[in-house]
Amino acid sequence: MNKIVPIFLSLLILSGILMQLNSCAVIVPPGGGPRDSLSPVLVSALPNDSTLNFKAKKITLTFDEYVQIQDIFNNLIVSPVAKNIPNVKAKLREVTIEIKDTLEPNTTYSYDFGNAIQDVNENNPVRNFTYVFSTGDHLDTDSITGKVIMAEDGAIDSTLIVALYRDLSDTAVLKNSPRYYTRLDSLGRFAFHFLPKENYHLFAVENSYMKNYSDSTAVFAFLDSIVSTKKIPSITVSPYMPSVHIQKKLLVVKQRLSFQKNK
Repeated sequence: MNKIVPIFLSLLILSGILMQLNSCAVIVPPGGGPRDSLSPVLVSALPNDSTLNFKAKKITLTFDEYVQIQDIFNNLIVSPVAKNIPNVKAKLREVTIEIKDTLEPNTTYSYDFGNAIQDVNENNPVRNFTYVFSTGDHLDTDSITGKVIMAEDGAIDSTLIVALYRDLSDTAVLKNSPRYYTRLDSLGRFAFHFLPKENYHLFAVENSYMKNYSDSTAVFAFLDSIVSTKKIPSITVSPYMPSVHIQKKLLVVKQRLSFQKNK
């Protein structure tokens, strides 16, 4: 009997200790911190952005965090328009661009990535990022800006693109691919940058820049005067959904197109 009491007391004490330890070991899930809302930041570029006498076939962009590529075909705009889409890949913190075209001499090229480069965790895009280089000894810096609104109701159609052609004829859009093109933003605005001092024919069309324009039901407009980078005023283009007749590569727009230059 005397031996049983110490054993019972020992078990009782041990039980109390175990209960206390268990209460101290309650697992509390970690609190969630704020979501990452910051875009990746470019740390370095090889060759450097704005390089002159560019001869490389590969560009490497390094960011401050892991990045990925999303929908490169619809995001990337290469100017002048590329005949062969470059091969763009992301690995860890690096984005590599493999140039497949033969670059023209004395030409300024820009690679507008849109929202293609994003961080891995929250898909935050690198906004307004354009990589620029020149195969000559200077960068072209001229610009053309403007706005596109629908003629019928003044609405904005951000699915349209604006294209610049060196061919100054009215049928250029039927015969050739554009020299430059750009998207509209949510307010219908467009901007061309890094242009040489040249004259262009400007068209607003649906997003079919990979082929010549030939759809008679598509939205279409062209500016009835030549656009020059020497003239800076912003341009407003108002396309219709026109009735169009195409015969022997001749385009006849039956409704009057409305254009104006902002003063």
